[in-house]
Amino acid sequence: EFRQVPAEELAMERAGQFDLVVLCDVLHHVPRGERGALMDTARMLVAPGGHVAVKDWIAGRDLPTVLSYLSDRFITGDRPRFFESQAEFADLVIGNSAEVVAEGWVRPKRNNRYLVAKRPA
Repeated sequence: EFRQVPAEELAMERAGQFDLVVLCDVLHHVPRGERGALMDTARMLVAPGGHVAVKDWIAGRDLPTVLSYLSDRFITGDRPRFFESQAEFADLVIGNSAEVVAEGWVRPKRNNRYLVAKRPA
């Protein structure tokens, strides 16, 4: 089944029914003030013992960050807001009650980070 619905609507219908929720290169498109609510919704969708996997970009003072910004700005028309640090990224993804089961980076740059959190059973 494929549906295009707001995450909050899906969470109201199917809370706790998914083993895995993936957010890949999404959060830097979400205004900072709305990211916490989106992560709360993602955690609501995951069944006890399930996982939330997030991959996103951590800002750096380097050419890849500039190129990432420009590609999002001029190809999609968006104004990306990259995470300022790994700590900011981890705090948002983990939330209050999740256990980190995997974290690392995706080549070619260490700015490209992922984190997988497990919802308590």
